Amino acid sequence: MKLLARKVDLSECPPNVASTGHDQAQNVRLTAGRHYDVHAVLSSDKRVAVLVVDDIGYPLWYPAWFFENFDMQVPSDWICRIDRDQPWMVIGPRFIAESYETFRAMTELEKSPVALFWERIERMERERDKSDD
Repeated sequence: MKLLARKVDLSECPPNVASTGHDQAQNVRLTAGRHYDVHAVLSSDKRVAVLVVDDIGYPLWYPAWFFENFDMQVPSDWICRIDRDQPWMVIGPRFIAESYETFRAMTELEKSPVALFWERIERMERERDKSDD
């Protein structure tokens, strides 16, 4: 899954995006016109966010407001987690989407899920390289 970062005017940032701190330029490290691989999707009662690796190489959840659809093919290793006790849904690899605890661990950049995250990216890049040959 890939999204295209769009050029945005932060002064037009909706309240649900501003509440995440992404209404400040120093908190947005995306390049308009660049494609970003999506590594998970979060939907809550207030917003939709996507996990991407930003321009400084940091995995971060960004509000979907920053992007346009590009390639909406969902990776085959993703699962969907809906929790009846939490107003949220997460779609992504098992190490992120299996439970609220695994989602929180990735969001807080705990060592184990972050290692799995980078291993998955390396695997994806190797598969891309093979398909380009």
